[in-house]
Amino acid sequence: YDELFVHETKVMDSDTDDDGLEDGAELNTYSTDPKRSDSDQDTLADGVEVNTYNSNPTMMDTDQDGLNDGDEVKKYRTDPNNADSDGDGLSDNNEVNNYNTNPNDADTDNDFFPDGWDHGWWGNPREKWDNPLIKQFWPHAEFSPNSTGPIIILPMPMLA
Repeated sequence: YDELFVHETKVMDSDTDDDGLEDGAELNTYSTDPKRSDSDQDTLADGVEVNTYNSNPTMMDTDQDGLNDGDEVKKYRTDPNNADSDGDGLSDNNEVNNYNTNPNDADTDNDFFPDGWDHGWWGNPREKWDNPLIKQFWPHAEFSPNSTGPIIILPMPMLA
């Protein structure tokens, strides 16, 4: 009776919306809508969120980082359960929308400092030669543009 008249789901179909979750589980376990394949409208089907990504099918943004789960999975390939997928100290949303850094690479500029550290020490997480720690201790030092590692060129004193 409830299935037909209260929930208006298909009596002969255990998964009315074909999202990969049975109607009973949607109602009793996940609190999702058994008539809508994507209850939170984040472009991931409820069954995909539960069975593949372990994200919350009732929240558009499971990790609350400002990127919806569908974009995290499909567009940015980040973890919808982790606000900082690469662990660099910057949220995925900040990397994508504010700093233009890679949310899947903890050190976008490959300067041996995580992006969050670069940003926190007044550096530029996109500029390899803007290394904040080196600038703090040797303000006139420069990185060799041909180096692949932390090779430092220090100014030579003038000889009289």
